[in-house]
Amino acid sequence: MRTIDNRLEFDEWRATKFKQVRTQDSPISQAHVGTDYVQRAVARVKIYWIILGWHLPDVDGFARSLMIPGDLTAALVESKRLAKILPELSAELPPSQVVLRLQGRGDTSPEVFEALWYLAPDQTAQANIAAYVLKWQHIWPSLTGEDLKAMGLEPGPMFGKLLRELRRAKLDGEISTPAEERAYLERLLGKGNE
Repeated sequence: MRTIDNRLEFDEWRATKFKQVRTQDSPISQAHVGTDYVQRAVARVKIYWIILGWHLPDVDGFARSLMIPGDLTAALVESKRLAKILPELSAELPPSQVVLRLQGRGDTSPEVFEALWYLAPDQTAQANIAAYVLKWQHIWPSLTGEDLKAMGLEPGPMFGKLLRELRRAKLDGEISTPAEERAYLERLLGKGNE
């Protein structure tokens, strides 16, 4: 490895992670690529590169020096950024807190989240990553900005705050139906106490 780039090392820890990728499908891969052998092989290559390079101080420079394609470079950069929060995901967190840590990362590829699943320090972090990818990132309130306008609210920064709070409540199981969303919103706006 060091003949390719002196920053690369292949130690026992990485050998173990490579073996896990080869022999243990994550819940993310099962949902993302299923049983398609070719897609799985392509995904594994990206995951191997992430495991090799996520820890490097200058991931971007490393990728440029090896002329790594743009999508893989983006995956390496994103993995490095997300790997910093892996210890936080080891805690028992409500779904909204996991989403807060993992969302908003642009167009993060499933392979990045799968690599993080393999890099996770424990089963709690793995469960949080898998739940985010498979379920929580897809949960949104049914109410939209248009609904807020129909309720007589003026568009502005408050819309985002209200919609984020609705999503938090929905993720954490405090509300589940459109009627509960509307009642919750009315309570937030102080209309439920009249």
